[in-house]
Amino acid sequence: LQDYPSSRDKARIQKEYEVVKGIKSPGIVEILSIETFEDSPILIMKDIGGTSLSQLLKEKDFALQEKLEISIKLAEAIENIHHREI
Repeated sequence: LQDYPSSRDKARIQKEYEVVKGIKSPGIVEILSIETFEDSPILIMKDIGGTSLSQLLKEKDFALQEKLEISIKLAEAIENIHHREI
């Protein structure tokens, strides 16, 4: 049985935390801290009280205009990350 998470997985999660901590931008859920639970690192994220996009897509058939608005918001969030050279 393979150990999970592997040391590589732990290092990746730690790196993700270091890269995105402190980012406060529309469309990006703020990461508050990194903790350890049962020898696994976990990212503690701000609760925005929303529903995930994947869940919304399962529940609703969006009109084209709504899909375009969501796509624009996602593109803007990605642009904000890229401006930080992430």
